[in-house]
Amino acid sequence: MNDRNFLTLVRKQGHYESSGEASRAANAVFGSIKAWMSPRASDKLRQVLPGDASQLWQYSPVASMSMPARDLDGADGSAAGSLHFVLRVQQLGRYRSWRDARRATCSVLNALSGAVESGPEPLLDEMIPGEVLGACARDDWPLMPGLPG
Repeated sequence: MNDRNFLTLVRKQGHYESSGEASRAANAVFGSIKAWMSPRASDKLRQVLPGDASQLWQYSPVASMSMPARDLDGADGSAAGSLHFVLRVQQLGRYRSWRDARRATCSVLNALSGAVESGPEPLLDEMIPGEVLGACARDDWPLMPGLPG
């Protein structure tokens, strides 16, 4: 698999019109996930990824965070932690709305789950924080205070 194949998966999952949009999504999501993790955990995850996704992971810019997500109330996979993650993706990817950022998040996470084969290495759900994975699992976001429906 090469980076074009992974980006093809992202493009298909997100229904993007171009590889550029898929690359933007991958960089924003990967950079935001890396900001959530320690450098050691980030490197461990990079080693589990197939070559193409690993290369994208390695060169994605890390999102700046004024406070670690794990210090937030609800950063245990709850809506608040997941929303915080998607807002970081929105900021890094310069998306116009949280919905576009969530679309990017879900397209990349779904592509990752299809690209990483299970085996002796830890699975993605053991390596990626719950608040990140929860961003695609929640369907009550429009009902949350502060988010336009």
